[in-house]
Amino acid sequence: TEIGLTEGDPFIIVRFVSWDASHDVGQHGILDKVGLVKALEQYGRVLITSEGALPPELQPYQIRVSPEKLHDLLYYATLYVGEGGTTASEAVMLGTHAIIVSTLSKYCGVRTDLNQYDLLWISESDEYTINKAIELLQNVDLKALGRYNRSRLIAEKIDVTALMVWFIENYPESVDVVKENPDLPNIFRSKRSL
Repeated sequence: TEIGLTEGDPFIIVRFVSWDASHDVGQHGILDKVGLVKALEQYGRVLITSEGALPPELQPYQIRVSPEKLHDLLYYATLYVGEGGTTASEAVMLGTHAIIVSTLSKYCGVRTDLNQYDLLWISESDEYTINKAIELLQNVDLKALGRYNRSRLIAEKIDVTALMVWFIENYPESVDVVKENPDLPNIFRSKRSL
């Protein structure tokens, strides 16, 4: 491939964010970026995407890819570790385990939900991040487990697209139907089987 990977190569996607949004004031993610990368590279190639400049020792790990190619990488990655919550959620939905390192993420309900499926972990410390990453990376069945847990997640959730199509196609009557039957969205649970 264009970044020198072949099928089956173990690799870890690491993402650093800029921490300059208004909601990021007083928050942080990975403090020892170099230490994290050195620990992870014992288990596979480390590929970094970063919103900001990297220290010189991490620049050789940096990749620049378009969003759609990043999703391909996330799908095939052994693990995602990063400060980007959206990217962590995307990795999980592709069946790749994720560790999000952020003092802010504990307040985001979707990430707490994904944790219940053993797909995503929230970390506020470098030590926990490295220990959890090593624990996961030592599991030879990690990818298969990620795909299984993703299937379980999807099977237990409502198919929002099907619900919205039904709602719009049956509007305005659908408003009253939902009001009278608050459990109605449950019939739109995914039909996928494990």
